[in-house]
Amino acid sequence: AGSGRPPSGGRRGASSPAPALTSFLGDVAPAAAPTAAASALKAALEVQQSGEQEVAVFLSEAGLDRYVSVFIDNGFDCMEAVEEMTEEHMKEIGVAT
Repeated sequence: AGSGRPPSGGRRGASSPAPALTSFLGDVAPAAAPTAAASALKAALEVQQSGEQEVAVFLSEAGLDRYVSVFIDNGFDCMEAVEEMTEEHMKEIGVAT
């Protein structure tokens, strides 16, 4: 009843990576990818926090600091987004009637 093929549908050694991939992975330091990813994530978070801080300062200077979390929670977390905000957006997030 056996066809001579392994249960993986004919792919022998399916659990081990292809030789080219193995060669590539051998050239990459194991910690390099996580370190690069962590650095990129940290940079992205810093940019986001910087944008959120700008929005907070802007709203505070306009006497609207009570809306900071509403803006941030609804995606208006950088001045570029705030500048594109329409009256309809303000109504949707509850800061205008």
